[in-house]
Amino acid sequence: MNPSFTAALRWAGRIAALLAAPVYSLWTLEFVLPTGLDPASSFVSELAARDRPYAGFFGVGDLVAGALAAAAGAACLAAGAPGRLPRLAGLALLAFGVATVVDAAAPMDCAVSVSARCAVLDRAHEFTAAHTYSSAAAGAAALVGTAATALAAGRAGRPSAVLWAVLAVEAAALAAFLLFLVAGAGEPVPGLGAAQRVQVSAVAVWLLAAGGLPTLWHAPAPGRTAG
Repeated sequence: MNPSFTAALRWAGRIAALLAAPVYSLWTLEFVLPTGLDPASSFVSELAARDRPYAGFFGVGDLVAGALAAAAGAACLAAGAPGRLPRLAGLALLAFGVATVVDAAAPMDCAVSVSARCAVLDRAHEFTAAHTYSSAAAGAAALVGTAATALAAGRAGRPSAVLWAVLAVEAAALAAFLLFLVAGAGEPVPGLGAAQRVQVSAVAVWLLAAGGLPTLWHAPAPGRTAG
């Protein structure tokens, strides 16, 4: 591959990951927009549910964030640092991005936390399961990606304590979310929304790290290994 093209691809990938983070965080605008949802108990995905007033805005945001993350992952795999860990992080970025795009393309039909009828239909499995599966895939990919990025940073001799802290928060928030989900038999309960919002915030920090740190994009200094 031409060195100039490789360098340009690396920068494009890093910029895509950096841009994905704030776009993925557009859900924070729910605190200033009249969405009609309770952040403490509602699913983040309900912001883009078809019956919500800003569904198009949040849906497009998820779509763009996913596309940017997928582009960053593809660039990392094609022109990133050598080694298994950078490649694993790149693959996780790509998988996270694709899953997020699918998530945006198959939004919830309605907001289960505010509509009794919607909750009844959801319990009766009247809605497609594609959104559930894609959300789960995105969460799993983000966990793997954060761990791979932290390991790659450590092996390259770069500070990784913050990334490990992010991974711990991400994993703990995801575990809490799943516990709330079980407690509510799959329906939103107080605390579920808060846990999920902490988890997606941690994912946004990983996206920033993936683009901001050179670990995934450049070979480590002599004597170091990328894994």
